Amino acid sequence: MSYQKSSRNKVKDDGGANRLSAALDKKLFSYAMVASLGLAALPAAAEGVYRQTNKPVVLNAPEVELDLNWDGVVDFTFDNWSFSSWYWSSGMIVRAAQPGNGVGAVDWHAKTGRCDVALALPPGVIVNQRREFLAPAYMWFAAGTYSGAERCGLWTAPQDAFLGVKFLINGEPHYGWVRMNTFGTPTITGYAYETVANAPIATRFPPTKQQADGVQPESAPGSLGALARGTAGMKGK
Repeated sequence: MSYQKSSRNKVKDDGGANRLSAALDKKLFSYAMVASLGLAALPAAAEGVYRQTNKPVVLNAPEVELDLNWDGVVDFTFDNWSFSSWYWSSGMIVRAAQPGNGVGAVDWHAKTGRCDVALALPPGVIVNQRREFLAPAYMWFAAGTYSGAERCGLWTAPQDAFLGVKFLINGEPHYGWVRMNTFGTPTITGYAYETVANAPIATRFPPTKQQADGVQPESAPGSLGALARGTAGMKGK
């Protein structure tokens, strides 16, 4: 059973260490290694769109909404909370705002009864239909009483990494990523998706020229798939 957020008596996040099983560790390692081998195989038809942004996910503030393809429909929400009542809880969770959407994650719920763990991906990992997408997914989570606590999550240590995501456009799956910086207040610093349904996308640090969030592009963006193959990734002035 997953823990749920409460609004009572907020307390400071204790930032506890991960408690991951050896089996989970092995699965995460395999995910990154196998995915990284497919970089050169991205299809030429893929048309990735990248946008730079700055969206802090402030502790105990309203959820941060993310619309990946700017169609006016929220695709994911990010919630960073901490509270206490007869027990205490803190964490950060990514929720699918629409049916069929999901976050690249490991189904840890079936093993521990605690939470589904959102993967923290490095650059060069392929996000595609071969991955497991779950929602909601915890970036980190801790809960307990004065006698003990349970913790999970791969984002407790400060890092600059990626969430793999899947969302639907006109009922068809599209793959993308969300770049998160957790040095200080967790902040969404960029996101990308493939405009071609079912096309894979590689997690990448942004090209030199990029669209800024909230600014309409002056020219059509190039393909992030092309960027991964060593050609120009984005167009612009």
